[in-house]
Amino acid sequence: MSEPTIFFFCTDPERALGLERLLPNFHIVCIDGGDIVEAMREKNVKIFSLSEELDNPNPIKRNTNVLLQNRKAQEYIKRNTSEQSEPSIMVFKVAPNIERTCEKLGYNLLNTSSKLNRKFELKISQYQSLSLPG
Repeated sequence: MSEPTIFFFCTDPERALGLERLLPNFHIVCIDGGDIVEAMREKNVKIFSLSEELDNPNPIKRNTNVLLQNRKAQEYIKRNTSEQSEPSIMVFKVAPNIERTCEKLGYNLLNTSSKLNRKFELKISQYQSLSLPG
């Protein structure tokens, strides 16, 4: 069985750095372009930049879910995923709308659920969950 193809969606490409050397099928899908994207490509990072694709520095609202729904981003995923597997998606910060979009598009979202993420982001529930009894 082959390794899954993972697409990390984010507005800023530097937020996705770290796994590209460990996972051969790791791609970054971002809104921004520019020097950072070129530097990443020079290091053989697989990256899709919507602003470069559309030749527009601000092509869409800066929102990961909007990027995930973009036709050009979906075409990039399709071109880089084998027909036998479903794309695996990671995002910087998961949210219910991203979960719904991934489900609708048939993508496998690798993040924890937004409900669990929220529980550990909120400081009071985090304190309650991590406090020792007594």
